[in-house]
Amino acid sequence: MLNPVSDCETGVEKPLCITNCLNQDEKEFFDREKVSRTYKKGEYIYRAGFSASDFVMIYEGVVKITRQKNGGEEYLLDFRKGNDLIGLESIIDNNRYESSAIAFTDVTIYIIKREVILSLIQQNPEANKFLFQSFVSSTSSLLRRIQDLSEGLAQVRLGRTLHMLYHYIPEFKEKGLIIKRDELAEISGISRETVSRGLSILKEKKIISIVNRRIHLLDEKRIDKLSHSKN
Repeated sequence: MLNPVSDCETGVEKPLCITNCLNQDEKEFFDREKVSRTYKKGEYIYRAGFSASDFVMIYEGVVKITRQKNGGEEYLLDFRKGNDLIGLESIIDNNRYESSAIAFTDVTIYIIKREVILSLIQQNPEANKFLFQSFVSSTSSLLRRIQDLSEGLAQVRLGRTLHMLYHYIPEFKEKGLIIKRDELAEISGISRETVSRGLSILKEKKIISIVNRRIHLLDEKRIDKLSHSKN
């Protein structure tokens, strides 16, 4: 039986990893064919415009997905973490990447040839289902992010960013998060000054604390409520 997990942003349930769907022979085939690569924080895994010929699965670490504005400036679309497949919309179409993937932390990925994954999903209905649910989850998350950037109020955007990072960055839960205000501004789609004001408000409300530049989440229920606020 598959072990499903619900995406914290979209609510779409999917198995923790595609290998959970495979039998022993298929797992051995997958392990033989995958190629492991590591990237330091800030390094590009792929850039928009590159050929999307292979599947990319995150083994560990966090990846940020970005897209370029007309002027060349990059803006953040989403985060992806361990066991996620990235760039699915481009790979499925056998096209070029429409966005870039950058290591937000040190990252290890697996590269799997397109024909390997297609072979597995043709043989295994559960693997096929996993790929479909991953695509739906990825697309839903991107659409929500675009809506956030166009409609969300500043404090709601900041709340959603902190809520997302809390679930994506293990260090945040364990000992607090050190992140530059500029990075929070980029992720949230708001100005640096608005981030500073928003953090002060959250601190006054005792939703977060900031000690030695580390942000600590004190009240997950309230940040969750804020992150799902509509106004």
